[in-house]
Amino acid sequence: MKPKRAAAALLAALLLLTCCLPVLASEPTQWKGEDYTFTVPSAFIYAFGPDTSGDDPTWGLAGVTSGQNQVQENEEYGVVVDLYSEGGAMNIKVMSRSNETTQEIFDLREMAEEDKQSFLDSLLTVQVDEISVERRFVDIHGQPFYYLRTDGSSETYGDAHEIIYGTLFNGHTLNFDIHASTELDPTLVSLLEELVQSVEITQRLTREEAAQAADTPLSPQQYAPMLIVVGLLLCMVLAPLIYVPVRRRLDKKNKARMTALLTEHERRYHGKPWEVGSLLYANATDCTRETLHTFSLFHAYVKQIRSVVLGTVLCVLILVTAFVFRLEWWIKLASVAVTVYFAYRVISAPGTTERIQRKEYSRGLSSTAQYMFYEDGFRVSGVQPMSVYPYFKILSVRRWDRYIYLYTDADNAWILDKNGFSVGEADAFVAFIRAKVASFQEKGKGPGKQ
Repeated sequence: MKPKRAAAALLAALLLLTCCLPVLASEPTQWKGEDYTFTVPSAFIYAFGPDTSGDDPTWGLAGVTSGQNQVQENEEYGVVVDLYSEGGAMNIKVMSRSNETTQEIFDLREMAEEDKQSFLDSLLTVQVDEISVERRFVDIHGQPFYYLRTDGSSETYGDAHEIIYGTLFNGHTLNFDIHASTELDPTLVSLLEELVQSVEITQRLTREEAAQAADTPLSPQQYAPMLIVVGLLLCMVLAPLIYVPVRRRLDKKNKARMTALLTEHERRYHGKPWEVGSLLYANATDCTRETLHTFSLFHAYVKQIRSVVLGTVLCVLILVTAFVFRLEWWIKLASVAVTVYFAYRVISAPGTTERIQRKEYSRGLSSTAQYMFYEDGFRVSGVQPMSVYPYFKILSVRRWDRYIYLYTDADNAWILDKNGFSVGEADAFVAFIRAKVASFQEKGKGPGKQ
């Protein structure tokens, strides 16, 4: 008998638990805002707040096909909580917003009676006869709420069936909204009224207190993205302000050293023959528009690849952080402005360099540069009056595509076509000229590498 009694007792307990579970699951829950509370009717078993991810699988249980789209829509309309019944058959959205108008009105209780009607008439204006709008004020525990109901259908607005209960206090609105493409379900309307009747304002603020609360310091999670973007913006803005003067100082120093070296060289050989040795390499290069354009692309992008990549990465980080974390409008504007300016500088750089090179290469009698390289010096003619230079005049050697660039300063170079050698070969010449440049830099006889 005892085993039978134990089994009966266990079965009774299971039945009791089974009967109690729906009751526990259907109990109304209290939703608490910063200065208000309301009771969520038991029919709504899903509540999505601002922190709910669009990837949350619960959206599907609530009948929402795209959680990401719904999250974006809720953020756009200032939804505090999105309530759904099982399967999404019924939905109530609770919204709150604050702006200059709500801060100015601050509280509907403080509004004069003659102004209340004007305020009510200004809400939800519909310029279509086929859609009717019912509007009135409702008192909820001493707080005036506006009631707006639209019903009808038109080509402009489509089917419009919506009820909004809302109020304004502490400088912000609190709205409860239901809508449908067909006649509103009486059960949903009843649940909305039940929810609105449960609203309690838990904190009343003065205008001064509300303004002070609005100036509350941001949390680390809020100001960290802002600090990151501001820091990156400062880097983008200050880097040129620091780099340009430093580069000018270095260029000035290098030009002074180069002038001193050339002066010393001329003094040493003044009135004396300069034995440059035997001819090792000879090259003739047609400095056409295409040749100068190729150099400009190399100088703007290939030679400056680190600056271009770093700037692009910083701009992408700035834009992504500013818009993903929805920072202040002025930060977004500054981010876009800096990015546009950087893009403009990058895109226009080749054109600027090409214009400078055309001006430099148009000074001579010919568009063909003639180069003669000897053991201890080299001669340039054609694109400029014939001159003989020592090798310390060359600061660096770059090779790209079919061209060899002998840089004389940070932005200018003599251009040699590797196919233009009549004496010697391109590969041997590059090795020779790089050895010459390196020897002068190691001995300290020439300016630093650019």
